[in-house]
Amino acid sequence: MSSIVLNFIKIIKIFFRISVALFIILILVLYAYGNNEDYDQRIKQEQERLKKIEEQIKSVKNEINSLQKEESGYLDAINKIEKSLLETEKELETIEKDIE
Repeated sequence: MSSIVLNFIKIIKIFFRISVALFIILILVLYAYGNNEDYDQRIKQEQERLKKIEEQIKSVKNEINSLQKEESGYLDAINKIEKSLLETEKELETIEKDIE
């Protein structure tokens, strides 16, 4: 009978060890799942930050384009003024020649 009791005690020890191992595995899985949710949340936050940065880049590009258009408009106006000044200067030269 003592061999039956010893076998039963061995079986209980094995069952206890397996139970502890399964409990530890369960704790690790739950911890990893919690970390995974935190990781997913961090990824979403970083994606939102990237979207904001992309929007800022687009607005800066639009501002640069509008400034370039204004600059080209100013350059066109300056070129027209220069042309009209050259034409006026030529007319003045012809008037001076006519007067002499």
